[in-house]
Amino acid sequence: MYYICIFWTSSSLFGAVYVFPFEKVYLVKERRADMYRMSVYYACSTLCDMIAHVFYPASFMVIIYFMAGFKRTFPCFLLTVLAIILIAITSEGAGEFFGAAVMSVKSAGMAASLVLMLFLLTGGYYVQHIPAFVQWLKYLSFMYHGFRLLLKVQYSGDQLYECQSRGGCRPLQSSPSFDTVSLDGGLQEVWILLAMAIGYRICAYICLRWKINKSTL
Repeated sequence: MYYICIFWTSSSLFGAVYVFPFEKVYLVKERRADMYRMSVYYACSTLCDMIAHVFYPASFMVIIYFMAGFKRTFPCFLLTVLAIILIAITSEGAGEFFGAAVMSVKSAGMAASLVLMLFLLTGGYYVQHIPAFVQWLKYLSFMYHGFRLLLKVQYSGDQLYECQSRGGCRPLQSSPSFDTVSLDGGLQEVWILLAMAIGYRICAYICLRWKINKSTL
């Protein structure tokens, strides 16, 4: 589940981070000629890219979902697909923001790689008990919120396990694997990811407008 999250986070992030740096020269020329408004360009660009970031994850999950052994119920399948799409759209917004803020192919790629590695380490899988002085970073990680959302879709706290053991059945929430994750709810992660997706795009538009207006050919 976490590797699926990693795959679509990195794919969406690096698929979007190079868009504005590659189009910078043409964008500056066309804006100097006042061919269109910056808001129209940005809206069209992000919406066109978003089609791929919805279609590809959905097609991917139709195949992988049943191979991975997830819950074979339609509500869980639908919610998992929607969660992956939300993660991909949020990561796309982050990539647009990094690309617009730097406007350099090499620098944008390096910034995206560093941020992605930081979010991987604070995502809640590789390192569950993060040191206190960097613990706040996990709340900025869309991987952290996306992974928790996927866990809550697939598992519930009152689900039983180890029913064949001497001690009898135990609730899944008491398992050491979930000692740092509450399996109740899920709407909180959805709202956080939606806020991140919108916030990244607003920041990307502001940075893009500022960079293009002060750029010279």
